[in-house]
Amino acid sequence: MPVAPPPRPPGEPVPAPALVAAGGHVAVLSPPGPAPRVPAWVSPGLIVLLAAVLRLVGLGAMRDDPFYDAAVRSMGGSWHAFITGAIDPSAAVAVDKPPVDLWLQVASTKLLGFGTLGLHLPEAIGGTLAVLALYDLLHTLFGRRAALAGALALAVMPIPVITSRSDTMDSVMAALVVTAAALTARAARRDRPALLLAAGAILGLAFEVKLFEGLIAAPALVLLWWLGSALPRPRRAAALAGAAVTFTVVALAWLAVLPVLGGAHRPWAFGSTNGSAWNATFVYDGLHRVTGFPPTPRPVIPGANRPPTAHQRVARARALAQLRRRHLANLAQAPAPPSPWRLFAPRDHVGLRAGVPIGLALLALLAAALAGAGRGLDRLQRAGAVALTGWLGTGLVLFSVQKSLKPRYLEAVDPAVAAVFGAGLALAVSAFVVRRARRRAGGLSAARLTAIVAGLALVVPAAASVAAVASRAEDAGAPGAITGPRFSLLVRYLDAHRRGARYQAATITVGAAASLISHDGRPVLVLAANDARPLVTVPQLRRDIVTHRVRIVLLGAPCAVFTPDVFTGCSPLARWVRAHGVDVSRAAGQPYTSFVYAFPHGVGSRTRSQAFRHGSGRGTPTSVPSSRSPGAHRRHPHPASRARHRRSGRVRRRSRRGTAPSAAR
Repeated sequence: MPVAPPPRPPGEPVPAPALVAAGGHVAVLSPPGPAPRVPAWVSPGLIVLLAAVLRLVGLGAMRDDPFYDAAVRSMGGSWHAFITGAIDPSAAVAVDKPPVDLWLQVASTKLLGFGTLGLHLPEAIGGTLAVLALYDLLHTLFGRRAALAGALALAVMPIPVITSRSDTMDSVMAALVVTAAALTARAARRDRPALLLAAGAILGLAFEVKLFEGLIAAPALVLLWWLGSALPRPRRAAALAGAAVTFTVVALAWLAVLPVLGGAHRPWAFGSTNGSAWNATFVYDGLHRVTGFPPTPRPVIPGANRPPTAHQRVARARALAQLRRRHLANLAQAPAPPSPWRLFAPRDHVGLRAGVPIGLALLALLAAALAGAGRGLDRLQRAGAVALTGWLGTGLVLFSVQKSLKPRYLEAVDPAVAAVFGAGLALAVSAFVVRRARRRAGGLSAARLTAIVAGLALVVPAAASVAAVASRAEDAGAPGAITGPRFSLLVRYLDAHRRGARYQAATITVGAAASLISHDGRPVLVLAANDARPLVTVPQLRRDIVTHRVRIVLLGAPCAVFTPDVFTGCSPLARWVRAHGVDVSRAAGQPYTSFVYAFPHGVGSRTRSQAFRHGSGRGTPTSVPSSRSPGAHRRHPHPASRARHRRSGRVRRRSRRGTAPSAAR
């Protein structure tokens, strides 16, 4: 009969290994060993993978931005366009920014073909790499837990996800800015000024990509280096000056070499007032982005002071109602006007996509401050807390007062939002766990508690990101572009009636030109830049039409008091085209008239039969200009006037035959 072992006194440790007899069997009980360690790269790797999935899934089904895509197609076929960032193959108009980001898209489309996936892939990769760079930044400053929480926040925040899936350059800019911040943190931690010089060069590249939007973090990086480095002040100042010089050289490199590499024929920089890329950089994309664009003098509208007729009153009422509906729709799709609560307002989903993450970051910062988490920080950690808080505050103040705001602009501050959330949460949880451990043993570890709180807090942003991916939300925009079935009908008409002309068409709006160029890359004559600033004069356009280099011209809005674009509609070029061309808008499949004008036989040949032949081919009178269009008195004179013309013609013919007018009578 087995004998049970005597009971062991309470509190006495069990020897290892212990022999326990039970049922005639002897079992060896060993103390539990340490759990197998997970490699350190697994957790950040999973977060980066999550970020890549949210940014890459369904990327080929997103909408393109013809303005920049036309430049990518033109740059892929010409070295001159590649250097100057020209939108059209003839290099008449260039984009309003340095083409550094577009060079990445050119390389991508050369590898994958010109399409949606190739155009969007550099932005998606940039948004994914920004998550990895933020992990490195926070790991250098505050350790692993803060790095994981911050990287997870940036991976699932809606605005970074949507922007990375859009055909813009903001995600690449954000990746470069975070990389510069990570290099600055490493330079301060290791006291290596060479890394600070590299950070200045990377920040200069961010300026080349999105100009002043990439400089919102610059004051924070200066504070991070100056307060975090342990080097003597002279060496810190010398390193900071070297980084500033490096930044300036890289940031202005394209603007400086453009006159040399661009040659004598340089395109007009879109947005500028004098065609200069410097003006577009520092005025259009700099000063005016904050203060708002100054009003441009409106052109003179013929008959604006005359009392309108009954027909004009009806047409004006309909047009004003349409403009009012369009204005209300644009307001619903735009952020709220400047105010301290702008980023939390529900308009354009900004409150859900940006306001919720910002609120979580501010709550985490407040929790860390109330818990007294800053007492045990070292020099670099205190500098990091000041720098990240300053980065966040600078961005919030700037975007709250900026006149014109698009959600993608928030990519300049989104990394700071995620960093403050991750660092504040990790520091607050550490302080809470330390205090609890002093009172009694047990409970969750700081790492597990940080993971649980971060996961619960980020449920709403993650759900908003998943919904945005499912609905194919994007923030690229397509101002002035021609889309939908009308674009397909227009291209079909242009191909059928080009008849050997050099240009597929001539357009007075850059948006229409970009739509055509991004579609097939054929040359399009751009007649005017922003605000209808003429790039081609009326005599030059007439010469191109007479020599059959141009057969079809695309216009914008009509010239009227209620026109949505009075600059384009009332420009001298548009008036001349309406006076001498044939309105074939209906034959080209357009929903309204006064858009497509044809010159099938040069200038001044707008007979009714020619309009029919150049129209749909079925003799439909829709291609004939109406009697209310400009210049109608030349096509349809009064019957009495026609009789006078016939009599004068007979008199001239008889005079040439030698018959006197009196004898004729």
